[in-house]
Amino acid sequence: MLYSGGLKIYSTVDPEIQEIVDDVFSNPDNLASGPLGKPQASMTVIDPYTGEVKALVGGFGEKTGTLTLNRATQAFLR
Repeated sequence: MLYSGGLKIYSTVDPEIQEIVDDVFSNPDNLASGPLGKPQASMTVIDPYTGEVKALVGGFGEKTGTLTLNRATQAFLR
């Protein structure tokens, strides 16, 4: 149904904000190396008035697999 019609997908992601976040996280110059190597990060941009997710990125660098860790949706703080 997804490819032949019948389903509609709605998203609150803002393409302009998502592009900015993607550009920052795909540029290795934006990640400084520390004593333990290069750290990782994720980012979720949420509209504070509506709660809508405007952008989301799960880690630095290009995605290299289909089931890789997405830090924005799968990691948690201890």
